[in-house]
Amino acid sequence: MPSNIVDFVSAAYRSGVECSIAEIRVLPEYEGLSALEVLAALENVCKQAKIDCFPPIETGELDDVRVFSARKLSNEFYTSLDQSLRAGEGHKVEFKQTLGLNTRRLQNDQGARHEDLFQDEIIHEVIKTITAFLNADGGTLAIGICDNGSPYGIENEFPYIGGSKNLDQWELRLTAALSSFIPDYRLILGYLQYGIVDRNGCKICVVIVEPRRDRICVCRKANKDGSDEIVYLRAGNQSLKLQAREIEALVFDRVRKEGNR
Repeated sequence: MPSNIVDFVSAAYRSGVECSIAEIRVLPEYEGLSALEVLAALENVCKQAKIDCFPPIETGELDDVRVFSARKLSNEFYTSLDQSLRAGEGHKVEFKQTLGLNTRRLQNDQGARHEDLFQDEIIHEVIKTITAFLNADGGTLAIGICDNGSPYGIENEFPYIGGSKNLDQWELRLTAALSSFIPDYRLILGYLQYGIVDRNGCKICVVIVEPRRDRICVCRKANKDGSDEIVYLRAGNQSLKLQAREIEALVFDRVRKEGNR
């Protein structure tokens, strides 16, 4: 059982969560709330993050076991990857060879320590792409694919990620990266989903990002609190850093479109 509501939502996206509402009620965010208040808060979380619950929250007893899940069907990720590979990199498609492994240094610095080869600078490039998609028209990010569209495979990163050095650990590193580099991470959970698919014997992480129309998403420059926060916007096949006037124009455009609805 996850230890807080952010971990609960993340788990619902990764593989689903099987638990009772009574178990969720002990999470720190719900401490001191009545059963009715917890039900209302949980319904709101599921609605915002687009998490399905079966049996539905409003039925049964608090101790009944339920399944919370927001995962897309695996064939949707395969289809998205196929479409992205056919289209190539562009306004709504980006390929990243790795999440954090510096493959150039891996080739050129044989004496480098494994932990030094998995770098925040590389991770930042991945996360900034996701925020750029969020601020534009959404898109698909394929991690484990080279720029030319050939598969590399995220499994090649496993020896360098620490911990158990397996897929579960890699997914934890991805979730930690999203949480570290995106200050309002919990608010964007409903806008992105990812799945692991096989392509020519390689594991590829397909991240499907929906556009976020209600507010602008920022990306920290470094993996630490207090770091500069940057707004990126997808334009063509690039994730551009916006200047102050460009951010102002983006906000104005959002307000105008919202007013026309």
